[in-house]
Amino acid sequence: GPPTGVGAVYKWSGNNEVGEGSTSLVGSVPDERIEMKLVFVRPFAGESDVQFTFVPEGDGTRVTWSMQSPQPLMGKLVGLFMDCEKLCGDQFLEGLANLKTIAETQSKPGT
Repeated sequence: GPPTGVGAVYKWSGNNEVGEGSTSLVGSVPDERIEMKLVFVRPFAGESDVQFTFVPEGDGTRVTWSMQSPQPLMGKLVGLFMDCEKLCGDQFLEGLANLKTIAETQSKPGT
């Protein structure tokens, strides 16, 4: 795929903590949203649709990071015993904090 924009893909492997997979940009609307497909190969196979939405709020922007995955029967059973928000929530908060830091330290276009 292209190096940037819709169709761009980032792949990873070789790190036992995160396994192997890829993320691809499937859509975007400037200043509104970014849509991605997250594919896990190992340690388990799975796919998720990821969306970042941006809403002006005061002098800043509220960013919402959501992720949805199909829930086959086994996934639903696992969900009964595992709190996915507890497992991933800190990672989402850390990722959003990192995004905030990067966004606030980058120069704005035209400045």
